[in-house]
Amino acid sequence: MGDTAIDEFIHLLQETRSAAADNGAAQQWVVDKLSEFLKEKAIPLWQATQAARQRDFRLGLVGLTNVGKSTLLQALLGHPVAPSGNRPMTSACIEYKYGSSWTLKCFQGLVAQPVEQFDTGQALGERIAQIATEGGSGRAADWVTATGPMQLLSSGLSVFDTPGLGSASATRSDVEEPSWRRVLDSQLHDVYFCVSAGAGDYSIGVREHEAYVQLQQQGVCGHLVVTKWTGSLEDRAAYQRQHAPLFPNCRFVFVNARRAAQGGDVGLDELKDIITSSASEVNRLRACHEELRTLWRDLEELSQSRKIRVPWPRAAKARFERALQLEE
Repeated sequence: MGDTAIDEFIHLLQETRSAAADNGAAQQWVVDKLSEFLKEKAIPLWQATQAARQRDFRLGLVGLTNVGKSTLLQALLGHPVAPSGNRPMTSACIEYKYGSSWTLKCFQGLVAQPVEQFDTGQALGERIAQIATEGGSGRAADWVTATGPMQLLSSGLSVFDTPGLGSASATRSDVEEPSWRRVLDSQLHDVYFCVSAGAGDYSIGVREHEAYVQLQQQGVCGHLVVTKWTGSLEDRAAYQRQHAPLFPNCRFVFVNARRAAQGGDVGLDELKDIITSSASEVNRLRACHEELRTLWRDLEELSQSRKIRVPWPRAAKARFERALQLEE
């Protein structure tokens, strides 16, 4: 770690935890709370900040089978390039990038196939359906890169559609390891984790939560996208209150791609704005900085509410506050 604000913040937490541990049982709460804070908030934010500095930023739509990832992606891109349906569809990682023409390059194992050219986005989407969906008529691909004049990606952002990670309705835990390897090997910098609002009971399955936890451990999951949303603003607030503890450090976005395709907004414009903003390194780092300020404020307020003296090392605290001010 260097001397950025998030680096100094982690150093401050670690030094403070050591100082509290030296004070014995009287400050065990401080030790436990700082350990939890480091694991669940500070280190994931450090990982997100490192990803935000990457020049070629890649984000992915990830979720369990049939939550509507491909349908959502098609609505976001504005072209029929992402295969979708009422059954398990995507069987390969599909990377979408901006280009002046519609092209497709697929990989079978480590072997790259010749680039294919298409006249329309629809023709490209039909080809992807042949080689990158379950039951497709073509030879299955392991990885697909598709380009075309998709406005959402014009700033250089890449978006990935990923294979479903098992059934969202299942109650037992058996997230498929091969699918997870394909997702993690794609080296995503940010993940939009998709869950379905379903029939309106707004429940979260065991698989869904464990899938999120695995991604969170990689420090790449910053958004929770609730698809097929039909609820009211009051329902939205209730959903966030209910599930925020399960998805810490996530921004909730509620969308209904099918309704958006019929002319209604239903959260699609909000999600487009978020994605477009993430294309800028400056915006990504600004969001990380604001999150760091929020974490620091929350930690100070928590210690004050418990009326417990936290033994912040003076020099470490000064370094952190100076670094935080320099990054304003």
